[in-house]
Amino acid sequence: MARSIPKSGAQIHFRVDGELLKAVDQRIKEKGVRTISAYLRKLVEKDLSAVPDEDRIDELVTLIGANHNRLTGLLRNLAMAQRAQFALLEASAKAMLSYLPPPGPDSADLLRARGKERYDRVLKSAEEASLQFLDQLLTQFEGRETEKGKHGSKKSV
Repeated sequence: MARSIPKSGAQIHFRVDGELLKAVDQRIKEKGVRTISAYLRKLVEKDLSAVPDEDRIDELVTLIGANHNRLTGLLRNLAMAQRAQFALLEASAKAMLSYLPPPGPDSADLLRARGKERYDRVLKSAEEASLQFLDQLLTQFEGRETEKGKHGSKKSV
């Protein structure tokens, strides 16, 4: 059976042991509150106006999701910048090699073959080292995004 609240306000009475009463008195003095009733009223009002844990968890999930998306974007930009730098290096090397004066007729084929071998080695190692690592990171992050999209955040009722 629900209690009826009088128009002038309700009174709540409860008993506490001596140690708890001393601790409450000490806290009241620290806070500068005049009476125990005023202190308890403030505590109850503060508790009732607090944000529920479910709402705070939802806010944290949203914040973590936004940070994840931002990090994914930064990694994507980093991968594109690295690919652009590598393309510039490759074009510069090709341009430089095409404008160098040719060596003597005997060594031209030998030097061209060695240059091509070095170029292929640099090309292969650069592709394996940097681009493969960034592609793996992007794949992992994009996989998490699709996984998050499938499950979605379900709000508690």
